[in-house]
Amino acid sequence: MVDWVLTSLGEFCSITMGQSPAGAAVNRNADGLPLLNGPTEFGPRHPVPVQWASHWSKEAEAGDLLFCVRGSTTGRMNWADQKYAIGRGIASIRGKNPSDTRFARAVIDLRLAGLLQQATGSTFPNLSRGQLSEVDFLCPPKAERERIAGMLGAFDDLIETNRRLATDLENLARALSSRPLGRVPLVDVADVPRLVQRRPEGFVDHYSIPAYDAGYLASREPSESILSGKQMLDADSVLISRLNPTSERTWMVYPDVEVRAVCSPEFAVVRGTKELPTEVLWAFASSREFWDQMRGSVGGTTNSRQRVDKAAIPTFEVPDPKELSRREVATIQTCVRSAVELRREAAAVSSQRDELLPLLMSGKVRVRDAEATVL
Repeated sequence: MVDWVLTSLGEFCSITMGQSPAGAAVNRNADGLPLLNGPTEFGPRHPVPVQWASHWSKEAEAGDLLFCVRGSTTGRMNWADQKYAIGRGIASIRGKNPSDTRFARAVIDLRLAGLLQQATGSTFPNLSRGQLSEVDFLCPPKAERERIAGMLGAFDDLIETNRRLATDLENLARALSSRPLGRVPLVDVADVPRLVQRRPEGFVDHYSIPAYDAGYLASREPSESILSGKQMLDADSVLISRLNPTSERTWMVYPDVEVRAVCSPEFAVVRGTKELPTEVLWAFASSREFWDQMRGSVGGTTNSRQRVDKAAIPTFEVPDPKELSRREVATIQTCVRSAVELRREAAAVSSQRDELLPLLMSGKVRVRDAEATVL
């Protein structure tokens, strides 16, 4: 490692901090460049723009790393798939070539916890260009950088492929489940259990809203870390978040029989019956039509604390499953189960990548050695 050199992110790549265009230049008519003001427009990998700017001063090029520098979502990242105008909530990061841009992403992943600690030290989380530029790291020679970036990129591509396939399967399940014209109350076709709520004991799989947002996987944790009562889960279930229904959260969960499972009381829980698989209920309850009913029944005075009454959810209308053929029901069930498994595989690959990252970036493990064991 004598040929690895201590350097900084500012010396290794270019960092452009965004600047918001004038309000009069912002539009939704596709006039100008697509505008990114923050991670609201971020997708799983690339942004999905909803507004444009006819005049702008800062931009990101295709292939740039997009990094959120302001607010509670500081640290979120996406890849630019085209040229974008960038507002003050975004920084674009670009290496001398695409491989070095990917390597810069690895550097940020490695140092992200420290960066977030700096950001949260103020009243309003914020990272400056100086803070990003001062991130230091040991930089290997070009050939090794390319190998590291290539290997981490292969992990990222596999994760993205699994997630994209999962999304496609989920969309197919929703499309099939929406075919019936008739509508019935959810309670007429689902089991709505009366769950016991108590403090758990031992290690548990905790199905919480943060766990859902982080990747649709329960977090396994000691019960001592859980400070409030939770609902006990003992069967395959659909969890429907009552909190802030502007964010649609419908979770198909398969509790591990070896570990007690609990969920937040912010979730309403429904299950299938002998006549209807739970996966079909997931498709019903994740539809736009269902969530329009959720938003129409919300209570609360502020966006952050709005809730839907748990007793109201079983009364919401869903497609009449009697109009679905057995083949359609079986296809929906297979799609949803396969999507859950693909997301689990993506999470396992992501965990493997995270374990390997510091070893590769420190030189403790070389790519040629890692390839022999993980690829």
